[in-house]
Amino acid sequence: KDDDYEFGNRFEILKAYCKHADDEEERGDPARIRRFITKAITPLFAGEPNGKKYRIALDEIAGIPKKLKAQAKSLAGQPKISELIMNCALDSLSDDVLFRSRKDSFEMLQEQERAKSQKDPRPNNGERSAVVTEWQQRRKAESDGLYEQMLSNGLVTAKQEAPTNQHAQIRNLTTAGTGGLSHNYRVFLGVGSNLGDRFQNVRKGIQLLCRSDEVRMLRSSFFHETAPMYLSEQPSFLNAAIEVETSLEPHVLLKLLKDVEQDLGRNFSEVRNGPRPLDLDVLFCDRFENGAWKHLEIDSSELQIPHPGIAEREFVLKPLSEVSGGEYMHPLLNQTVQQMNEQLPKSTGPSAVRVLPLPRNRTILFNETIVMGILNVTPDSFSDGGNWDKSVAVAVEHALQMQRDGASIIDIGGESTRPGAKEVEEEEQIRRTVPVIKAIREESDIPISIDTRHARVTRAAVEAGADIVNDVSGGLHDDRMLETVAEMGVPIVLMHMRGTPETMLSMTEYTNVVDDVTQSLKERVKAAEEAGIPRWLQIADPGIGFAKDMTGNLLLLKNLDKIRSHLHDIP
Repeated sequence: KDDDYEFGNRFEILKAYCKHADDEEERGDPARIRRFITKAITPLFAGEPNGKKYRIALDEIAGIPKKLKAQAKSLAGQPKISELIMNCALDSLSDDVLFRSRKDSFEMLQEQERAKSQKDPRPNNGERSAVVTEWQQRRKAESDGLYEQMLSNGLVTAKQEAPTNQHAQIRNLTTAGTGGLSHNYRVFLGVGSNLGDRFQNVRKGIQLLCRSDEVRMLRSSFFHETAPMYLSEQPSFLNAAIEVETSLEPHVLLKLLKDVEQDLGRNFSEVRNGPRPLDLDVLFCDRFENGAWKHLEIDSSELQIPHPGIAEREFVLKPLSEVSGGEYMHPLLNQTVQQMNEQLPKSTGPSAVRVLPLPRNRTILFNETIVMGILNVTPDSFSDGGNWDKSVAVAVEHALQMQRDGASIIDIGGESTRPGAKEVEEEEQIRRTVPVIKAIREESDIPISIDTRHARVTRAAVEAGADIVNDVSGGLHDDRMLETVAEMGVPIVLMHMRGTPETMLSMTEYTNVVDDVTQSLKERVKAAEEAGIPRWLQIADPGIGFAKDMTGNLLLLKNLDKIRSHLHDIP
């Protein structure tokens, strides 16, 4: 009866919230479970003529967290929260055509989940695919019959057209994500924030978006500081773009995006284009059909794809060009993203500036040369060893003096990486560096990088106030490093080096030093992305002086532009 609300969407949304509830069950947080249950049940009963059913269902479900808490010691034997939600919801609905359509869709989702969770040996994959295909065909035939029933009962009219076509909506219940076993949509999203801790808002939003296995982030652009557009009297924005893959149909994805925005504090009743803690926009969407990606074009009252404002917005085109490679073709304008970006009129105001986001709502702007001040609190570093390791107060004063002299970053190291240096124990590195970091933080908010190859040192330093991890091994020395940096959400400098400081001078022979170093850095960048460190938190370092001779060093310096271009312009 609600033409503007896809029934298929309700179950996709409900399924997503059930997944959240199950996650919270594992964490044992009854209050958050109750929140997800309430949000899960609401869309299912939206538009129901009898509000009493909705209240009864909520009353029945509201007691679940208390029961679970009382039986915390035997949680392993309890049914999943999601099953309780769905069962209560379905039991509270009338046994009519609409109920049966929803119940069928629930059974379908259960069937898909069972198929996805099977880990049979490869020879059984074909058999399982055949079963799933047969099941989908049967469900499609049932949906056709269901539509005819709904049509005869007056629940839909034959005049309706996509995307509000009820026939398509019911079919989506049974065939959404054709195959049900993979992500068949590729989506480019614009992300932005200009209220509160902008980077953390974006980071938390993406974490919420990707909590379910139905959405997975593939890659990101860099971040850009941009002036507000349309409504100028507001703070500047932090903007970026990401590419995700998803099994969610675009309208379902849109609903999820709006929920994430609302969870982060966005008020949709406020002025359009005004300040907001989080903005998530669908820019482009492709669907995988017949072995190839096909551009989707949607024009409904809720959603337009491609996004109608792409061609006029520098804050969209710059990051979109970075994440798509610039060659992505706008299906309506027949222009690539790069061509649209180049045709933007020259702005009279400041253009989008690439930035490196830091903790506590700070950024480093890449529109000028940045000087890093080196502070080694070691007895044996080649440049300043033994100068600043005797007293925390002396080390701090030197850091502050470097800031007064023009340094924009202070790099603190507790382990010498000079040629021939031996490895220093993690505990000793922490003893040397953490008190200095804490003391600097009491005097200044200057960005601090911790120069270490060790994950334990990284964690201790960041918790003490460091902002950036500077790893001369590019994350290779400690296999916990990349996952630790990803968890803490700070930038990392990925440097190229062969061997260790103790052995690197015996490893300076290359087939082609520029190509070899570039390829190695590409691999480290990819490894960092796969570990959960987006490109907007990465800096590449060719490692001048580390496993290179004089000729190699000079060739790398001479070809920095080439190296950057092959690394997709990573700083």
